[in-house]
Amino acid sequence: MRVLVVGAAAMGAVFARVVCELSEAELCGVVDDDVDAAAELADALGVAWFVDLADAIDAKRPDAAVVATPDHLHREPAEILIEARIPILVEKPLATSMEDAEAIIWLAEKRGVRVMAGHTARFLPRYAQVLDVVQAGELGEPLLITTSSWGPRSIGSKTPQPTDPLWYFGIHDIDLVQWIGGGTVREVDGAHLVESDSGVCTFAAMGALHNDVAFNVVAGWTLPDDAAPRWDLQVHGRHGSVQVAWNADGDGADGWAGGASWANVYGRVGGAMQAELEHFVHALTHDEPFLVTMADAVRAVIGTAILDSAVIIRRVD
Repeated sequence: MRVLVVGAAAMGAVFARVVCELSEAELCGVVDDDVDAAAELADALGVAWFVDLADAIDAKRPDAAVVATPDHLHREPAEILIEARIPILVEKPLATSMEDAEAIIWLAEKRGVRVMAGHTARFLPRYAQVLDVVQAGELGEPLLITTSSWGPRSIGSKTPQPTDPLWYFGIHDIDLVQWIGGGTVREVDGAHLVESDSGVCTFAAMGALHNDVAFNVVAGWTLPDDAAPRWDLQVHGRHGSVQVAWNADGDGADGWAGGASWANVYGRVGGAMQAELEHFVHALTHDEPFLVTMADAVRAVIGTAILDSAVIIRRVD
């Protein structure tokens, strides 16, 4: 399967590397309107580069594509690829507005093109095991789900803008809360975003799903740059609770993401990112359903947008 990667920045580079290493896929090109970025990545991987997506489609005729442009710029390349009848994996979030997310899905359904959103956390074994425990009824009725995600403060300066901890980390947590909790965000009791000139930025919110499962989500980039991120998820049920916590201490600032989603294993990219792309390609090749549906992707955007609309911003100088 010939796969085109759209976006040559940090995430696009990881996706491109993973595609190169898949047995069922071949990287056929890289697209980015930044000529230097496109050329550097493509030359490193030995593939063609393009600055225009339509030109890349005409030249390479890809069987599938990955959209890894900055979050708020997903809609245009997604719609171009869908119109060309090319299935796509869109890095999370599917979009940063309900309007864009619904437009992408509407066009995909109209054209009969398959779309999957890259909610990589679903491919981490620790979260899949929590879902199994909850669905098996071992905890009884879920009452409260709490999550926390913390990363180095330099994330804010390195990540394409506009973004904040809610859309960068928190959307993963909202997707997990809705996936494991079996509901969608219904109401928000409070949401705060704290910003600082030092680079520290945090988001916190409490609320409930439509099935009355309560949630508490905290995310931010607050750690020193030589520290590594850490995650925690807890599900409290009527008869018990389960917790999964993880940190990458010891990996160093440059390798912090590896242990979570794209570990470097003997020179190859492993982890959840590999599992996600393998699943995407396999599902297309064998006409099997995606583990992350289009409805899941839209629900994650809607849930995150609901929290975003309730945010009170506090500046700390």
